[in-house]
Amino acid sequence: MENLIIASIGSISAALLVRRFVRAFGIKPNPHRFILVLSAGSVVSTIVQSGTALAADTIEAFDIGASDFDLYLGYEGLGLGSSERSVGGEAMLGYGIVDNLSAFIGTTLSGTEQLKSDSTSIFFGLFGNVVDSDHFDFDLYADFSGKNAETSFLAVIPGLEINLDRYPDLRTWGFYLRTAFPIFGREVETTPEESAETEVAISIKSTIGAYLTVAEGHQVLLEYDMNILPDPVDVDRGLDIGCLALGYNVYLMDELELINQISLDVPQKGETASLGFTIGLIATLPETAPAATETEQALRDE
Repeated sequence: MENLIIASIGSISAALLVRRFVRAFGIKPNPHRFILVLSAGSVVSTIVQSGTALAADTIEAFDIGASDFDLYLGYEGLGLGSSERSVGGEAMLGYGIVDNLSAFIGTTLSGTEQLKSDSTSIFFGLFGNVVDSDHFDFDLYADFSGKNAETSFLAVIPGLEINLDRYPDLRTWGFYLRTAFPIFGREVETTPEESAETEVAISIKSTIGAYLTVAEGHQVLLEYDMNILPDPVDVDRGLDIGCLALGYNVYLMDELELINQISLDVPQKGETASLGFTIGLIATLPETAPAATETEQALRDE
């Protein structure tokens, strides 16, 4: 596990080196800024599905400093029995370390429809824009979780995202592909006489999406995700065909964005289709003014 964590951190360091290499060959960085939100219901449902937020969107670096606060509320399982429906929430603080490299920390809560607490988790991570040009972006991220919605195992989630934009600054339309590689612990039952063993497993979660900016400050997103577990145990599926999600994001003001999403959990192997809903707010925090120097303070006092 230590080697996996070191490898994930190393991928972010490599991102900075590649970024310098790309700049040396004249690819001009794009100044646009967006928010880190991954795929629908991912943290509230299970860390194995990967991600750190509840709504569809692309990955872009935060402004330098403590610049973003995200809050999401979600409901899943409409169309299923009451015991299978759930509610959840997530809060996250984003911090820009340097240009194109950001950190985040947050917590998730999930519970039953009757608001009985079921699980909590704490997560943190890094992400960086390796290539940030007018029409092509390449991003890397690494997410760490202290607990997921089903077990008490740790999880490490390295991943990448590729963006293709028709025009700079997400002005019209574009596509994105995100692939994560959750590495997590799990229990494996052997025989009834023996206690369960623990092992490290990996899954592959891919999300393909498209966005359309219908007006200034108004964006529609459509994405689909699926999860592959190369080495499933008896209770796991090797392929989960995932969710189809439709999102509508709108800026209420320059510093506040409203996130809305509806998702369809595509049924397989006798399952029943169900709907999920997410609403969220993304606030851009005000910049902290630098402390005044002695000379500046003296001038103010005069």
